Amino acid sequence: MGAITPMLDDIKRRTGLLPKVLLADANHAKHECLSAAAVRGVEAIVAVPERSQRGGPHASTEPAVVAWRERMESDGAKQLYRARASLCELSNAHLRTHHGLGLFLVRGLAAATNVVLLGAIASNLLQHAATLLG
Repeated sequence: MGAITPMLDDIKRRTGLLPKVLLADANHAKHECLSAAAVRGVEAIVAVPERSQRGGPHASTEPAVVAWRERMESDGAKQLYRARASLCELSNAHLRTHHGLGLFLVRGLAAATNVVLLGAIASNLLQHAATLLG
């Protein structure tokens, strides 16, 4: 929970820009992060967690959170969120299944980051091998 703000900070640091739209899993839907993203002009497309759909006494009335809930009820947002799976889930499954990244045999964040980056590079090379070699 709460990874949206650090994600946006990292994107801004690396590229100098913020995305107009951010797709993320439901477990990133911390209200403070959704509000911070809205203030920065980023439209968050994040599924509303099931426990949060029921409303109840802890439902937020903050305008950015209410707008997010309403946006996620629209067909356009639902279609964008469904597209998220094809962007990341398949590559994650390939890395885990075909490249052995299900378990890390290294210790520490820096070493794990290196393993993930090497896996991403290998995945990109394999995906574009025909174009690169052709």
